[in-house]
Amino acid sequence: MKNLPLLFWNVLSVLVWGILILFPASGAKSVLVWLGVCCVVPRVLSARGKREAVGIGWCIGLYLAACSLSAFFSVDVAFSLRQLVKLIENVAAFGVLYHLLLRPGGLSRGLVSFGMAFGAIACLDVAFMLVQMARGTIIITDGRWFDSLLGYPTIAAGMYGVGFLVIVSHFFQSKVVWQRSGWFVCLLAISVLLYRLQTRSALAGILIGLGVFMMRAPLRRSIRLGIIAAAVAVMLAMLAVPNVFRERILSRSLSDRREIWQDVQTILQTGYGEQPWRRLVGFGYGHRIFERSHVSLPAAQRRAMRVYDHTHNVFIEAHFQTGLLGLLAFVALLAAIIIKAARNGMVGLAHQRQISAAGVLAAFVHLLVYAQFSLFFSYLPILLFWLLAACLLVSASPDALREG
Repeated sequence: MKNLPLLFWNVLSVLVWGILILFPASGAKSVLVWLGVCCVVPRVLSARGKREAVGIGWCIGLYLAACSLSAFFSVDVAFSLRQLVKLIENVAAFGVLYHLLLRPGGLSRGLVSFGMAFGAIACLDVAFMLVQMARGTIIITDGRWFDSLLGYPTIAAGMYGVGFLVIVSHFFQSKVVWQRSGWFVCLLAISVLLYRLQTRSALAGILIGLGVFMMRAPLRRSIRLGIIAAAVAVMLAMLAVPNVFRERILSRSLSDRREIWQDVQTILQTGYGEQPWRRLVGFGYGHRIFERSHVSLPAAQRRAMRVYDHTHNVFIEAHFQTGLLGLLAFVALLAAIIIKAARNGMVGLAHQRQISAAGVLAAFVHLLVYAQFSLFFSYLPILLFWLLAACLLVSASPDALREG
């Protein structure tokens, strides 16, 4: 009976994570975020809360200001303002999670719930895929499965990569056999999905993320060698089986990326010529704002095979949407998060908490690598960016992980 309240809060935490992951653009997510804001406002207004917000808060404020200016001068002001509201909501989610996880033991429990939610979703996705295969209704195009619970294959693969790396940290922290077995099943389910979703940017992000994890986590040499051996074995297995994914991995093609980036340059040069101030403020904040310009580019001038709704690179996208001001503000925000984590993280932390911090950093790095070639500003990727940033900053807090 004594464990019932703890069990209730653990189950509730997993459900909340599940709602955020599965429904990042829903009203339910908005309700959760703003209810959380009401809960943490007293802490934020306290002296300690103000002190904790110094530094990163300035960078977030500058980025919000740059995005607001871009929305005001957008090619579609109403659309950009709606997207700006979503950005503010994501920043609010960042603030809520940051202050909730600062509580004693908050990050450890929060990350376990996050991993459990991702693992459960992955297992449901695998079950759904197997049912489709049994019924003969599975949609496979160019080797990719198109019915994931997390949406389009590229997005789903990138987001499962985040879950994979967080769960890897839980796997190596677990000392009980049944816990480690459970995390292994989750990793296996995500691996099956990643193979079917077939996204090279996600695969590259996971491999680099694993490298970061091994460098930061206090693991024995034998474990590090085991991780390397497992990664090499999986890659060799992928390359040994003749299929579309192997051809995609071995191909030097960037799948129309170069052509898209050439179209971006054409649009920028034309736009700057007609409205020079767009060099500073961009064409308008928000995912899909690029599509409005790309569709208007004459077919004779367009290099890409078709019209795209994003530029397939986070920095090019930030530059296109918010101009030099927004790009500089975004880079400053990223630099502040990474520098703070690198400067304060791991100092004086217990062994297991070091592994947790390494897992969060690995997932964050994976997301940034994935974002160099894939979609970033859509609902789930950008939400996970802010939530991972909160976890990363808590892991670097000098007051947080040593408690509880």
